[in-house]
Amino acid sequence: MNEISILEKLNHPNIISGRLFSNRFFYYLEMDFFEYDLLGYVKRNFLSIFDKKIIVKQIIDALYYLKLKKIIHNDLKNNNILIDENLNIKICDFGLACYKSRLDFPFNNISPSALEEYEVYSPELKQSIEYGEKSDIYSFGILTYFIFQEFNYKFETFIPISDSESNNMFLECIEYNPMNRPSVESLLLSAYFDFLYDKMFCFGKLEDFTIETETGSIIKKDKKLTINIKSKRAVEILCCCHILTSLRYTSKAKKLNLTENRDSHSNLDLGFTQLTKKRFLYVDSDRTLKPIQFMTQLDRIEYLDFFYGNENYQAEE
Repeated sequence: MNEISILEKLNHPNIISGRLFSNRFFYYLEMDFFEYDLLGYVKRNFLSIFDKKIIVKQIIDALYYLKLKKIIHNDLKNNNILIDENLNIKICDFGLACYKSRLDFPFNNISPSALEEYEVYSPELKQSIEYGEKSDIYSFGILTYFIFQEFNYKFETFIPISDSESNNMFLECIEYNPMNRPSVESLLLSAYFDFLYDKMFCFGKLEDFTIETETGSIIKKDKKLTINIKSKRAVEILCCCHILTSLRYTSKAKKLNLTENRDSHSNLDLGFTQLTKKRFLYVDSDRTLKPIQFMTQLDRIEYLDFFYGNENYQAEE
């Protein structure tokens, strides 16, 4: 019932959702069907570095959402990540999850020798001492290693990831001391994910325009872009040069204790760039303001491809 009570409080595109029903004797939890978990998908399909980073980014999105809900997953591993053919992922199996204010210690009665088999879990979780959301960051680091090595190696026979940026992030995430691991916020905002937004540019400098197509319209006025796609809600994007974007970015970075180039809670070199700032655009969707990276992967691709497929401008420096 713990898993059900937690899932009922979650609503995120990268977290499995379920419907609870019962009869006189049993409770049933109905969930969407996915043909593959992460291990099965990676073993059957070729994934480019870009594809792997897309998967990693969605896991980070979900972990950030869980942190906002003050929930620790505690069981982040390959068979608890479901994936479809479009690389959309969903984290499942919240059987070991708990609230940060009410910690569980699932390894409390397991012998030290047996604990060696549980390589995906953080040292503090296996030692049954106080832990926080950075326990999930450790598991995320191990999972990142397996994704980039395509599950061909056991962690105990460590072989560096060929992509140096991914290898550096992995090493930061598996620091023994949780205080030295990066926060989920710093991972979310780091330049490591700039590649997802390399088409973004300052559209506020363009002349106002309206583009009508069979599938929708694009309206640019001042420093705001409105994208209408038939059968979907309109999306409003503020340009990176909009004063509200700048204020929100600065406020967010300050609140997260992020300096220009470093996470003050760890040794991670964030490498914030101008693109990192430009990508911090806000989308007015369903009456809430949220960063564009929190759109579902499918919507993000659809909206941005729709826009960039209709513009002939070069990105501005």
